Amino acid sequence: MSQTWEPVGAARYWGGAIAIAVGLNRYVVTATDAPDLVDGACCDIWQEANPPFVVGRASWSDSGRMVILSLPGGLVQVVGAALAKHYREKDRRPVAVVVPPRPEPMAREPTRTGAAVRAV
Repeated sequence: MSQTWEPVGAARYWGGAIAIAVGLNRYVVTATDAPDLVDGACCDIWQEANPPFVVGRASWSDSGRMVILSLPGGLVQVVGAALAKHYREKDRRPVAVVVPPRPEPMAREPTRTGAAVRAV
């Protein structure tokens, strides 16, 4: 299993809003909600559709380092400082949307069967 953060998309400043692309899906934090998100508040995430509709929430992690995006496909994360910097500077370069590495499965001891179990 991979022990690295896997990039799955990108987030970028776009006309006062934050555009998020994960796979083939496009989402947005509206221009009215984006400043609040950058300042540490929670907000809705909208799917770009006709008409647009709310599909998830964006919030900060307990440590304050990552922005957690709750999307229909699961939770993904963006480095909060990078997203905030790009937003404040109106920098349209993408910031990686990532998923954390999956924990390695724990090794299990072989189970005892037969007479050894009955004797215990």
